[in-house]
Amino acid sequence: MLVDVARQHDLFLIGDEAYREFVYAGEPLQSFGEFTNAAENVILIDTVSKRFSACGARIGCLISRNRELMAHAMKYAQCRLAVPTLDQLASAALYQVGPEYFAATREEYKRRRDTVVRKLQQIPGVVCECPKGAFYLMAALPVDDADTFQQWLLEEFEDHGDTVMFAPALLRHSRQGQKRDPHCLRPEAAGSGACHGSAGAGDPCLSAAIKNHSRSRRSGCPSVRKARI
Repeated sequence: MLVDVARQHDLFLIGDEAYREFVYAGEPLQSFGEFTNAAENVILIDTVSKRFSACGARIGCLISRNRELMAHAMKYAQCRLAVPTLDQLASAALYQVGPEYFAATREEYKRRRDTVVRKLQQIPGVVCECPKGAFYLMAALPVDDADTFQQWLLEEFEDHGDTVMFAPALLRHSRQGQKRDPHCLRPEAAGSGACHGSAGAGDPCLSAAIKNHSRSRRSGCPSVRKARI
């Protein structure tokens, strides 16, 4: 339907496919690039930082069969400072990895997702659905204001010297009492690991991802339970 609308109204359809390998129910991937009848309307984007867990690597790609669009994109790219040469070389090498890398990463993320979902569901008042892809989830928290709750966690709450870091969920993800959680931390750490991500000011939504660093993993879900109490 989206492709038909894009063709009918001469719109661009942008597909962010950075998570395309990270689906957990075995569904075959369908890319917007497969719709050859909308080749002039489709734009695909990808990013190294998400696909390969290369945090801080601000490099990716933009793909389209629309020659006019790509010509303008090239002009824009040439007007700006380029990504460092080392990052470009490293990123090009990453795209040579085989499917076994994504198979192993997908299985590990699935294991971590299951752990985070199980731990969150053990906290009274928290509601979340098990995500079928990517490496984060949305969860409803029993709080009135996620921004105020996060500020309190950072300024006043501590559990054995650690606290919990959530970043406010983006407004487009926000619903009353929801947060977005990561499931890319290790299962043994997810039971105690902090979740962090991004949130909209005043919204009772929090965001977190499954790729947190070792120290932040030691607080997390048990700390959220204690903080709530």
